[in-house]
Amino acid sequence: MKEADSLASAKGSGKILFCITHSGGGHLATAQAAIQHLRLSPEDAEIVDIQPFVKAGGDEDYNRLVMQKGLSPLWWPLGVPYYRAYLYLNRGRILERLAELWRERQPRQVISVMPFVNTLLFDSLKQVSPETPFKILPSDYANPYHDYWYSPRSVDAYCLPTEYFETPHKSRQLLRMPGTLLRPDFYEKPSRRCAEDPLTGLVLFGGHAPGRVLELLHKLDRDGLRFLVLCGNNETLRNELERRSFRAEMEIFGFTDQIASLMNRADFFVGKPGPGSVQEALNKKLPVFVQNDYRVMRHEVPVIKHIEKYHLGRGFQHRWASHQFDHFLQNLEDYQQAMSWLHVENPEEVLRNFLAA
Repeated sequence: MKEADSLASAKGSGKILFCITHSGGGHLATAQAAIQHLRLSPEDAEIVDIQPFVKAGGDEDYNRLVMQKGLSPLWWPLGVPYYRAYLYLNRGRILERLAELWRERQPRQVISVMPFVNTLLFDSLKQVSPETPFKILPSDYANPYHDYWYSPRSVDAYCLPTEYFETPHKSRQLLRMPGTLLRPDFYEKPSRRCAEDPLTGLVLFGGHAPGRVLELLHKLDRDGLRFLVLCGNNETLRNELERRSFRAEMEIFGFTDQIASLMNRADFFVGKPGPGSVQEALNKKLPVFVQNDYRVMRHEVPVIKHIEKYHLGRGFQHRWASHQFDHFLQNLEDYQQAMSWLHVENPEEVLRNFLAA
């Protein structure tokens, strides 16, 4: 039996439960990556969507209004206070639902990969099973405010993914990874591209790509370029792109789990400053051209600061994207040179220690 499997089997008869939300795709991707790195079988680990136990319809509303419709500027000033008030006012009911989940599943340990609700997860779990470890594995670059990821309770372990997280005060054990957690194929060295291929950009705005990607691509359209455009679950965008004509070569994709392979074909990345997708691009040594305007979410701002700090690419505003893209291409070799210092470190040892904590 592998070391990780031994650790997984050592703490009891139940599974390790990874708690996620489907708001965006980063939480699910992080949980899946942890399971793959640790080689946990379905008998050892399970991913559980906590949102139905908290608030029905929350994921759908967020993905439709914030991710696809572009209402992200309203999320932090309006959506977040509403959500936090909802959690406060419905605390008792939510604790009862979560406690029933723990009674039914009898988990070996619980690992949260979602923000906001960690105190509720902790309190309900300790009410049912005080000895069951509760741990937190964030999927962001930083903690926008203290109780976004952190809990005022004494959590058994945190595994923080970047240098931009401050040290939580109430943690029994603290581990750090070199960047947000990705699937194992993103830690493989990029394959060498064919010299005859055109300069290629991979375009990715998350699993729910907004319609404004169409307008952006027209601004980035150049002879001699190729774009690999990932539309995620937005079939309307995919169909519209397939009908349009462009000067650049266009390869259009729907939802796919082959992003690592597609990045091996690319020279640069275009997208929003999502912690997961930007880390994927950096691991594949792709300079990044990322959105940097009023639509950027508060928890994505540290991603842009990281890019600027280490000269790994540049931000753009949709209005000026064409001119800024020209500047990006002119400096592409400089960004690629800055990539040479990046060391892609496999996180498996840190994850094993986190699981055993």
